[in-house]
Amino acid sequence: MNEDFITFDAACEYLGITSGQMYQYTHRKILPFYKPFGKKLYFKKSELNAVIGSVRVATNAEVAEQAHQMTRKPAAV
Repeated sequence: MNEDFITFDAACEYLGITSGQMYQYTHRKILPFYKPFGKKLYFKKSELNAVIGSVRVATNAEVAEQAHQMTRKPAAV
């Protein structure tokens, strides 16, 4: 098997979630997966990393800066 693909159990361990949670994520199509033989699920680590990286939570300092930028009056022309 290609090194890029990992099994269902390995993906659960990699993400630190239970198999029940993983089944929910795959059923809802939150996580991309492969099912080449109609039964076992496989995952690509790079795609799991992309999903993890897409849900970044901003720090308090970043939120404060965004609020400051939004409430700042535009410069007079």
